[in-house]
Amino acid sequence: MRTLSSTLESAQKAGSVKALVKLVLTYNSATYTYTNDRILGIKEAGDGSLQSLVMVLDNSDRVLTDIDLKGYKGVLSNGAITSAGEEYSACAPMWVLAQEFDSDPNKLTCTLNLVGICNLMAQDGAMLKYMPDEDDNKSVKTLVDKIASNDLDSFAHCQEYEVVWEEGYDDLADTYEPKDAFRVYPGNNRLSAINRLLDYTKNVMVAKADGKLHIFKPTTSGETYDYEYSLDRGQHQFFAKALRNRLTIPNKIRRANSGL
Repeated sequence: MRTLSSTLESAQKAGSVKALVKLVLTYNSATYTYTNDRILGIKEAGDGSLQSLVMVLDNSDRVLTDIDLKGYKGVLSNGAITSAGEEYSACAPMWVLAQEFDSDPNKLTCTLNLVGICNLMAQDGAMLKYMPDEDDNKSVKTLVDKIASNDLDSFAHCQEYEVVWEEGYDDLADTYEPKDAFRVYPGNNRLSAINRLLDYTKNVMVAKADGKLHIFKPTTSGETYDYEYSLDRGQHQFFAKALRNRLTIPNKIRRANSGL
């Protein structure tokens, strides 16, 4: 969960939110920042550890036409105008995989497709097999750290990522040794290898704004939550609520007994 300043959290709970959005793209020493005046549309998706973003930018002035943004690191920040001014909260970093230019009689646009760290790891294929024997003593935690930091020969060619084991994680990861039950074959992807290891425990993994992989044990029962949304006034409300009634077809049910 991201930590918001008290003023930003208060602004998000208000009945009317003056929303802000910002995308900062960096590659080596080059930096480009796009805000509300350039951004036409955003489609952000998250599914467990996976994250993706499609952003449409206004290119009516053709400023973006000659800029190749593929491979840039992008940090999306959502925010609002608060009592302290403009405030943002950054999401986990993503990388631009594709850049597309479109035109019609009314406008010119540039569409960026970005994906997160775990999406990239899902495309990292093993080059060598990993076949431990029944005497192997590497724990789940050790194997996860090795795979993420490219310290396992199978994924030595991949980008290195730091793993943070958050307080309260399922410490079975410290002691359980999968031995020869865990294997990696050429072509197996790095994300699935880590997920298979975490499946031995109650831990899950997500990427956060610091660019690191965070592993923790989620709360699945009780009444204590990291955060709550509500429809009540004065709370952090949902933006909309909808109810729909549908006609049941057929609207008559007939029962028959063939033995009568």
